[in-house]
Amino acid sequence: MSKTKTKRLPGPYALFVRSRKNLYTGCLIAFARKCATEWRKLSEQQKDTFRRKADVLKKQAGRDATIQVGLLNVYGNS
Repeated sequence: MSKTKTKRLPGPYALFVRSRKNLYTGCLIAFARKCATEWRKLSEQQKDTFRRKADVLKKQAGRDATIQVGLLNVYGNS
């Protein structure tokens, strides 16, 4: 039996937070608060951008919405 760990795909909010990583200054609490505040201020149209990205990832990964760690780079990093 394989011991490969699986990781759930990021949802729309997680993708938004990841897109804001340049704002992280070393204080996780402040960063989390800033992201949450910004997310609440986004219009539904702006949030839909992240919802569509999450849907694309879900479709790419298959019906169970899980991926094997390391096989799919969901953030576009090399």
